Amino acid sequence: VSGDTAEQSIYPIAPITVLVHEATFLDEASNKASEHLHSTASGAARTALECGAKHLVLTHFSARLRDADEALSEAKQVLGQSISLASANDGDRIRINETAGVSMLESTENGWTQHNLSHH
Repeated sequence: VSGDTAEQSIYPIAPITVLVHEATFLDEASNKASEHLHSTASGAARTALECGAKHLVLTHFSARLRDADEALSEAKQVLGQSISLASANDGDRIRINETAGVSMLESTENGWTQHNLSHH
């Protein structure tokens, strides 16, 4: 899990299953991201590739973003189809299970909605 972290702040680590990374800004505000030691969505995607992550979950979006789709689109441009990509909000949960794979539980008004990020 990487929170409030500039792109270059993560040391190279062994391949990981899921990287949860903040994506406070988009590339158009990369100067603000650097100034405040935050990441852009594309920066989070580059970090995921560098770490050998199988899944990237973006969090901690700026209030300037209308919705997470903008950040997801920017990250997808970097990742292509190489890594599964999702966004999470406060209260959401990620489950990692050796046999069932990785899923995210999204907190909704009616309880939990499960989204599978991978299948084994």
